Amino acid sequence: MKQISFLIVNWNGGEMLKKCVQSIRENAQDIHLNSFEIIIVDNHSDDFDTTYFSQIKVVRIQKNTHNLGFAKGTNQSTQLSSGNLLFLLNNDIILKKNCLKTLLQELSSGIDCVVPQLLNRDGSIQKNIYGLPTLSDILYLVVGLNFLSPKFDNWMRSYCNPHKKQIILNGQPMFSCMLLTRDCWDTVGEMDEQFPLLWNDTDWFYRFNALGKKCLYVPSAQAIHVHGMSVNKRRYRKVWESTKGMYRYFLKNSSNTPLFRLKLFFLCTVTFTIRIVKETIHLILQYRLHR
Repeated sequence: MKQISFLIVNWNGGEMLKKCVQSIRENAQDIHLNSFEIIIVDNHSDDFDTTYFSQIKVVRIQKNTHNLGFAKGTNQSTQLSSGNLLFLLNNDIILKKNCLKTLLQELSSGIDCVVPQLLNRDGSIQKNIYGLPTLSDILYLVVGLNFLSPKFDNWMRSYCNPHKKQIILNGQPMFSCMLLTRDCWDTVGEMDEQFPLLWNDTDWFYRFNALGKKCLYVPSAQAIHVHGMSVNKRRYRKVWESTKGMYRYFLKNSSNTPLFRLKLFFLCTVTFTIRIVKETIHLILQYRLHR
């Protein structure tokens, strides 16, 4: 009998985390799923309601004494889990009705991982599919060439429109909501904890693809994603961690020549500067709007 372990890394999820857990329980109840567990790894949140979650029998809690990051938290959750199926969710995911049922039906022989279609709060479709970036892709994005032609947009894939049909991905989905087999997780390996916040998912799917694993995008399964709810609470830190993650990703998975390092350092510096300017403009506009 298959058992599902639902794994959530939480940092200041508040009421949204409760909605996430409730949506899991409702999906499990709809298909009369008796063999499942929900593991919450809390990264030292200020608003974690221990009393509330302790009263839910299927919930197991790992409370960290400080924020260990997403990669470490995810690895902790898989180590604590007992299921032969792993369902990884961000704390800002709400599974819609029949999401779990549909994903389970599609996790068949030859498919290692399935991901649903993600929706914004207003019901509009949220972009969930990306390519694995090269250094050239970063350059195209920085100078704006990605808006001119699909051949310059292999990373962000703004032109990609998989919303109406199932497709086998040749890049990566967001790590926000996905169901996979434990065998797949064990084969690909744990998340690299040297990526504490961002780019850890890109690195994991780089290994996933290199091993010939298959991930299926299933638009008939849907979940609401309040994108970046936790990480956007510290926007400047997000930019810094993202830039560090990008630098490490390319050093780890590309040629490591002095010329390559120089190009990478230059692109990271330019990318960091542009993103900091954009975040500052965003905060100024928000401040003026709410004055």
